[in-house]
Amino acid sequence: MTSFFPGDARSGGTQSLRVAVVGAGIAGLTAAYRLKQTGFEVVVLERQASVGGRMTLRIENNIEYNTGARLVYSFSKDLLTLMNRLGLTSNILPVEQTNTAIRCNGVDHPAHFTPGPGILASPFVKLRHIPALMRMSVELLGRQFHRNPNDLAAGHLPDDQTMVEYLEMRGLATIGRFLLEPVFRGTRGWRLQDVSPAFFVSTSAAMLRARPLNFKDGIGMLANRLAQQNKVVTGVEVTDIARVNNTDPDGCTITYRTAGETLQFRADIVVVAVEGSLAANIIRNPSPEESRWFSAIRYNSGGVLHYQLNKQLPATLRFYGPGENELISIFEIRPGPDASIHVLFHLSPEGVQRATEQGLEHDIERLLQGILPEIVVENRQHICSRFDQWIPNYLPISYPGYVAALREFRQRQSVNPGRCYYAGDYMAQALTGGACRSGKLTADTIIDHWGKS
Repeated sequence: MTSFFPGDARSGGTQSLRVAVVGAGIAGLTAAYRLKQTGFEVVVLERQASVGGRMTLRIENNIEYNTGARLVYSFSKDLLTLMNRLGLTSNILPVEQTNTAIRCNGVDHPAHFTPGPGILASPFVKLRHIPALMRMSVELLGRQFHRNPNDLAAGHLPDDQTMVEYLEMRGLATIGRFLLEPVFRGTRGWRLQDVSPAFFVSTSAAMLRARPLNFKDGIGMLANRLAQQNKVVTGVEVTDIARVNNTDPDGCTITYRTAGETLQFRADIVVVAVEGSLAANIIRNPSPEESRWFSAIRYNSGGVLHYQLNKQLPATLRFYGPGENELISIFEIRPGPDASIHVLFHLSPEGVQRATEQGLEHDIERLLQGILPEIVVENRQHICSRFDQWIPNYLPISYPGYVAALREFRQRQSVNPGRCYYAGDYMAQALTGGACRSGKLTADTIIDHWGKS
């Protein structure tokens, strides 16, 4: 039996409770930071060689890319409060507006991320839509103070129908098809027919006033700073978490693999902060409530084809709507280093499905052969590098009924002291602010249950 905790003989006395956090994404690192600040002895275990999860930057084939999140929003209160405590507010900078549009049937139209006044200028908005849009906007604005855009479990949210049905009932199906769905497909990999209105309703009013933000030192800066505040061990894959009972003095036995060895250690409490779709794989003998919750969690996958070209072109962001190739949801150009550009093609939900069916998750260029936009076809001689990015667990899907299942499990976790607790965006909201909030709430629950160690 090994240990990541100093002085682990457990000889009694006033030794701090030992907490193992599995997963060094924002949720896990936030929970670890808060618990350590309160006096718990904490270690964070991460399977990857670096921290950050889906909120960091990595480099492959000389291309720097986002592992998931590209930005945070100014309404992410818990995340911005954390940054303030870490002395990082000077690192925050607003994201400059890119040449952004929705392309439908070969024509570019302004992109709108909320049903605000600007949407009225869209050619897809007819006179008959205006009263319905106004009613929906008033409804969203009127209830914003009873909701938290970073937490699906806060406030009443529509959870018993799809987004398509929600818009059809309001006479706004056309708005959904041409203006909302291209953005959902591009930024989240969701089809409106697959999700409830919960995410849309919880975030839309906040988005009207929100500012997208990034960090001067890159999106992974927050995770790196949090890692400096905690004991983090990378290259450790947890394979099993076994609980004897909630009163056993040894708490949990954690089995892990590292450097070709399989080892074990013990902790009083475990925070499971891996993607929700992976949690069931490492919990031995889950309770009926845990099993029911695990079966309710669904994630989509994401795929991005990256190119680096030694050519200069203006920054561009195009969401693909009706009349465009259904396998691509976003075409993007970002300025790169040394007079180069970074060109990205995000797969649509249909593109992800086809890549999976054909076994082309790591050969997206082959999947898109013959349909790549002209910028690649006409500039083959300028391509310096290419990278196929596959994200098997991209975002949790808030399908109809998900919010009810989330509330039930969150309530159980908050009132029943245990040895295993859960944190992640799937436990709050599919945003970086949601992941941070979940980490904070989970830590606060542990503190409430086990006292200020």
